[in-house]
Amino acid sequence: MKKLERKFIIMLIADELYAMPLLKDGKFIDYNQLNILPVPNTNSKIVGLIYSEGKIITVLDTAKILNLSKNKNNLLFIFDYNDDIYGLTIQGSGEIIKVDKILVDNKRKKFKKYIKQKNKKMYILNIEDIFNEIKK
Repeated sequence: MKKLERKFIIMLIADELYAMPLLKDGKFIDYNQLNILPVPNTNSKIVGLIYSEGKIITVLDTAKILNLSKNKNNLLFIFDYNDDIYGLTIQGSGEIIKVDKILVDNKRKKFKKYIKQKNKKMYILNIEDIFNEIKK
């Protein structure tokens, strides 16, 4: 029986490696070229809005969502979720990897699932978990 392989893209956020499930419509754009419009009286985890390729994109502060120190944002990872478009601020992006095993760290309160690659533990950024953190 063949093992189930899942693909993840590795992301650098506040000098820590994370893995995000590979999304078919996900793409990266240069964060430093963006003109972000702040949205007053909104959640601090929302940086603001941008207009790109005819679409309005909500920009999310990934470091704040993960309770990490300030992130040096170089890229924005754009993805669709529930018929809306969002962007996660990230420091950098790396390779796409395939894994056949997802582990769980029960000592953590959130983002408990992780993968191991070359003896490095990388916690998985699950989209539902990200949006649950924004709602808090």
